[in-house]
Amino acid sequence: MVSYSSVLTAISKFDGFSRELCVKSLLEIMDMFCHRLNCHGKAEECIALCRALLGVVVWLLQGCAFYCEKLRELGPSASTEAILRACQEKLHSLLSSTKNKALVHISRLEDQGSWGNVEQAMNKVTDGLCNVPNQTHRTLIEETLSLVKSIPQMLSVQCEPPAHASFPSVHAFIMLEGTMNLTGETQPLMEQLMMIKRMQ
Repeated sequence: MVSYSSVLTAISKFDGFSRELCVKSLLEIMDMFCHRLNCHGKAEECIALCRALLGVVVWLLQGCAFYCEKLRELGPSASTEAILRACQEKLHSLLSSTKNKALVHISRLEDQGSWGNVEQAMNKVTDGLCNVPNQTHRTLIEETLSLVKSIPQMLSVQCEPPAHASFPSVHAFIMLEGTMNLTGETQPLMEQLMMIKRMQ
């Protein structure tokens, strides 16, 4: 009944990071569906999902920055470290998926200014890393930050060509159709594939 993009947008508007139980509950809600993000309907809904995903990336980075700062102010605390780790793990699991990274990249290209929020949040997390007492956890946060930093270079990274891809345009076309138009009619897809066949 409710689209993934609306849930993600609602979560990213919550700014009461001092209420750790609320943040923990929101992360648990995200766990229920973030492994199968998709959208049905028009192109606007796909773009809305991209924007919502970017908003959640900013929100998770802001959460990490907030809890790093809290560790600086109040000293080591098991509950603060646990919620910091939960935010870091959720961000890492979201961006471990190439599809999700691609959706965030699309949002970045749609609205160049929005990426400034990501960079600003990343800088705050980097500044607060020295407050994290656990070296292993600090390393995990740095790895997650490098995942976020890799998003703008997605298109410039050269991938190994598939072993037996005789028709790369067909693969690209089907991948695009499968990612951005899950509920489309199959007849136009078949006609376009037949046209590609005639061209090749």
